[in-house]
Parts: sequence; C-alpha cells; structure tokens
Amino acid sequence: MIDERAYELLCCQLGLANEEKAGLRKQVNELIARLKAIEESNKENSKALVNTVNELSVTVENYRKEMELMRKQLEAKDEVNRMLANEISNLRLQLEDSRKHRFGRTSEQIG
Repeated sequence: MIDERAYELLCCQLGLANEEKAGLRKQVNELIARLKAIEESNKENSKALVNTVNELSVTVENYRKEMELMRKQLEAKDEVNRMLANEISNLRLQLEDSRKHRFGRTSEQIG
C-alpha cells in the first residue's frame, strides 16, 4: 500500500514536472522566436544605417565640393575687388594731379 502511494505520488510529481518542462520549453521557443525577430530587425536596421551613412557621405562630399567652388569664386571676386581698388586709387591720383596743373599759370598769363 505504501509502495502504491509512493508510486502514485512519484507519478503525480513526474506529471507536474513534465507540465512544467513543457511550459518552460514553450517559453524558450517563444524567446528564441523573439530573439530571431530582433536579429532580423537589427540586420535590417544595420542595412538602413549603412545606406544612411553612405547617403550622408555623398551629401557631405557634394557640400565640400560646393564650398570649394564658392571659395574659389570668392577668391576671384576678391582679386577683382583689389584690381578695382587699385584702378580707383590710380584714377584718384590722376585726378588730383590734373587739378594741380589746372590752376597753374597759363602762357597768356606769363607774357
């Protein structure tokens, strides 16, 4: 009788252990599925990030080229401004020089 009770108790405990094992297996399988989904998502996100970085690199390179072009244009305009400033300075000197001679004595006044 005691052996039957011990046997039934062990069978009951074995059944509970198997149920618990099945529950744990189900949880493990769900966790594995979630992990796979996360890995797939990470792969997609990584690809998207790589594409974004590549696009940004191209954009930065285009801006760098545009800035270089603008810098060269500014240098050319600076050179034009320097030449115009020199020309204005020369014209101002010529004007001042001609004013000095304009008020000098003429040949009629000398004789």
